Amino acid sequence: LAHHRGRGSRRGRHRRRPGAAGRGARYGLRALGGQVIRLVTGAGVDPLERFAAAELGRYLEALFATEVTHVAGEAAPAAVAQAGAVAAARFFVGCPGSLAACGPAAAVLRDVAFADQTIAIRSIPGAQVPALVLSGGSPRAVLWAVYEYLRRCGVAYLLTEDVLPDPRPL
Repeated sequence: LAHHRGRGSRRGRHRRRPGAAGRGARYGLRALGGQVIRLVTGAGVDPLERFAAAELGRYLEALFATEVTHVAGEAAPAAVAQAGAVAAARFFVGCPGSLAACGPAAAVLRDVAFADQTIAIRSIPGAQVPALVLSGGSPRAVLWAVYEYLRRCGVAYLLTEDVLPDPRPL
Protein backbone atom coordinates (compact mmCIF):
# COMPACT_ATOMS: atom_id res chain seq x y z
CA LEU A 1 0.00 0.00 0.00
CA ALA A 2 2.80 2.46 0.84
CA HIS A 3 4.36 2.06 -2.61
CA HIS A 4 0.98 2.77 -4.22
CA ARG A 5 0.56 6.15 -2.51
CA GLY A 6 0.77 9.02 -4.93
CA ARG A 7 0.18 6.91 -8.02
CA GLY A 8 -2.78 6.52 -10.32
CA SER A 9 -6.07 8.12 -9.40
CA ARG A 10 -4.86 9.18 -5.93
CA ARG A 11 -1.99 11.34 -7.15
CA GLY A 12 -2.47 14.85 -5.89
CA ARG A 13 -5.63 14.10 -3.90
CA HIS A 14 -5.12 16.03 -0.71
CA ARG A 15 -7.54 17.50 1.77
CA ARG A 16 -6.58 19.95 4.50
CA ARG A 17 -7.23 18.98 8.12
CA PRO A 18 -8.16 22.07 10.14
CA GLY A 19 -6.31 22.64 13.38
CA ALA A 20 -3.43 20.29 12.61
CA ALA A 21 -0.87 22.97 11.76
CA GLY A 22 2.26 23.45 13.82
CA ARG A 23 3.46 19.87 14.08
CA GLY A 24 6.37 20.28 11.65
CA ALA A 25 8.06 22.83 13.91
CA ARG A 26 8.98 20.00 16.27
CA TYR A 27 11.13 18.47 13.54
CA GLY A 28 13.46 21.39 12.90
CA LEU A 29 11.38 23.33 10.36
CA ARG A 30 10.80 27.07 10.71
CA ALA A 31 9.52 29.96 8.55
CA LEU A 32 11.18 30.22 5.13
CA GLY A 33 9.97 33.39 3.45
CA GLY A 34 9.87 31.90 -0.07
CA GLN A 35 13.23 30.12 0.08
CA VAL A 36 14.01 26.71 -1.40
CA ILE A 37 14.16 23.24 0.15
CA ARG A 38 16.88 21.03 -1.32
CA LEU A 39 16.49 17.23 -1.54
CA VAL A 40 19.78 15.36 -1.88
CA THR A 41 20.17 11.74 -2.97
CA GLY A 42 23.47 10.04 -3.52
CA ALA A 43 24.92 8.38 -6.59
CA GLY A 44 23.54 5.09 -7.88
CA VAL A 45 20.22 5.17 -6.05
CA ASP A 46 17.56 2.53 -6.50
CA PRO A 47 14.39 3.60 -8.39
CA LEU A 48 12.41 3.19 -5.16
CA GLU A 49 14.77 5.63 -3.40
CA ARG A 50 14.20 8.11 -6.26
CA PHE A 51 10.45 7.62 -5.83
CA ALA A 52 10.79 8.24 -2.06
CA ALA A 53 12.62 11.52 -2.72
CA ALA A 54 9.98 12.56 -5.28
CA GLU A 55 7.18 11.79 -2.81
CA LEU A 56 8.92 13.79 -0.09
CA GLY A 57 9.33 16.73 -2.46
CA ARG A 58 5.70 16.60 -3.54
CA TYR A 59 4.42 16.59 0.02
CA LEU A 60 6.84 19.29 1.22
CA GLU A 61 5.64 21.58 -1.57
CA ALA A 62 2.02 20.94 -0.53
CA LEU A 63 2.69 21.25 3.21
CA PHE A 64 4.84 24.37 3.23
CA ALA A 65 4.01 26.12 -0.07
CA THR A 66 7.67 26.43 -1.03
CA GLU A 67 9.88 25.35 -3.92
CA VAL A 68 11.71 22.02 -3.68
CA THR A 69 14.78 21.21 -5.80
CA HIS A 70 16.29 17.76 -6.17
CA VAL A 71 20.04 17.13 -6.48
CA ALA A 72 21.17 13.59 -7.28
CA GLY A 73 24.17 11.53 -8.21
CA GLU A 74 27.57 13.05 -8.81
CA ALA A 75 26.30 16.59 -8.14
CA ALA A 76 25.26 15.68 -4.58
CA PRO A 77 28.63 16.31 -2.81
CA ALA A 78 28.96 19.73 -4.46
CA ALA A 79 25.37 20.55 -3.52
CA VAL A 80 26.10 19.67 0.10
CA ALA A 81 29.04 22.09 0.14
CA GLN A 82 27.09 25.05 -1.27
CA ALA A 83 23.57 24.30 0.05
CA GLY A 84 23.72 26.72 2.97
CA ALA A 85 23.90 29.67 0.60
CA VAL A 86 20.77 28.85 -1.39
CA ALA A 87 18.59 26.42 0.57
CA ALA A 88 16.47 27.07 3.63
CA ALA A 89 16.47 23.35 4.53
CA ARG A 90 18.09 20.16 3.27
CA PHE A 91 16.75 16.62 3.25
CA PHE A 92 19.09 13.70 2.53
CA VAL A 93 17.12 10.69 1.26
CA GLY A 94 18.55 7.23 0.62
CA CYS A 95 20.22 4.11 1.95
CA PRO A 96 23.49 4.55 3.88
CA GLY A 97 25.50 3.26 0.91
CA SER A 98 24.04 5.78 -1.52
CA LEU A 99 24.54 8.63 0.97
CA ALA A 100 28.19 7.73 1.66
CA ALA A 101 29.49 10.59 -0.52
CA CYS A 102 27.26 13.12 1.28
CA GLY A 103 29.58 13.73 4.25
CA PRO A 104 27.23 15.12 6.92
CA ALA A 105 24.52 12.55 6.19
CA ALA A 106 26.97 9.65 6.31
CA ALA A 107 28.41 10.88 9.60
CA VAL A 108 24.97 10.98 11.27
CA LEU A 109 24.22 7.40 10.18
CA ARG A 110 27.48 5.83 11.43
CA ASP A 111 26.01 4.73 14.78
CA VAL A 112 22.88 3.08 13.30
CA ALA A 113 22.93 -0.71 12.88
CA PHE A 114 20.84 -1.07 9.74
CA ALA A 115 18.83 -4.22 9.09
CA ASP A 116 16.59 -4.60 6.04
CA GLN A 117 13.58 -2.91 7.70
CA THR A 118 15.39 -0.35 9.87
CA ILE A 119 14.54 3.32 9.33
CA ALA A 120 16.40 6.38 10.59
CA ILE A 121 15.14 9.95 10.79
CA ARG A 122 18.00 12.07 12.07
CA SER A 123 18.83 15.75 12.15
CA ILE A 124 22.36 16.92 11.36
CA PRO A 125 23.68 18.89 14.33
CA GLY A 126 25.65 22.05 13.63
CA ALA A 127 24.48 22.40 10.03
CA GLN A 128 24.26 25.91 8.51
CA VAL A 129 20.61 25.28 7.63
CA PRO A 130 18.16 22.74 9.11
CA ALA A 131 19.13 19.36 7.69
CA LEU A 132 17.43 15.99 8.08
CA VAL A 133 18.46 12.52 6.97
CA LEU A 134 15.72 10.05 6.00
CA SER A 135 17.32 6.67 5.54
CA GLY A 136 16.67 2.94 5.78
CA GLY A 137 18.34 -0.44 5.51
CA SER A 138 16.72 -1.06 2.12
CA PRO A 139 15.07 1.08 -0.58
CA ARG A 140 11.68 0.03 0.79
CA ALA A 141 12.71 1.16 4.28
CA VAL A 142 13.77 4.55 2.84
CA LEU A 143 10.21 4.99 1.52
CA TRP A 144 8.86 3.99 4.95
CA ALA A 145 11.12 6.62 6.57
CA VAL A 146 9.74 9.30 4.24
CA TYR A 147 6.13 8.36 5.00
CA GLU A 148 6.86 8.18 8.75
CA TYR A 149 8.42 11.65 8.68
CA LEU A 150 5.39 13.04 6.81
CA ARG A 151 3.05 11.35 9.31
CA ARG A 152 4.92 13.09 12.13
CA CYS A 153 4.40 16.39 10.28
CA GLY A 154 0.64 15.85 10.39
CA VAL A 155 -0.18 14.03 7.14
CA ALA A 156 -2.91 11.39 7.54
CA TYR A 157 -3.14 8.64 4.93
CA LEU A 158 -6.72 7.52 4.31
CA LEU A 159 -8.01 5.01 1.78
CA THR A 160 -9.56 7.65 -0.46
CA GLU A 161 -7.21 10.60 0.03
CA ASP A 162 -4.35 12.03 2.02
CA VAL A 163 -5.27 14.65 4.61
CA LEU A 164 -2.77 17.46 5.11
CA PRO A 165 -2.59 19.90 8.00
CA ASP A 166 -3.41 23.56 7.38
CA PRO A 167 -0.79 25.30 5.21
CA ARG A 168 1.84 27.12 7.21
CA PRO A 169 5.33 28.48 6.78
CA LEU A 170 8.21 26.01 6.85
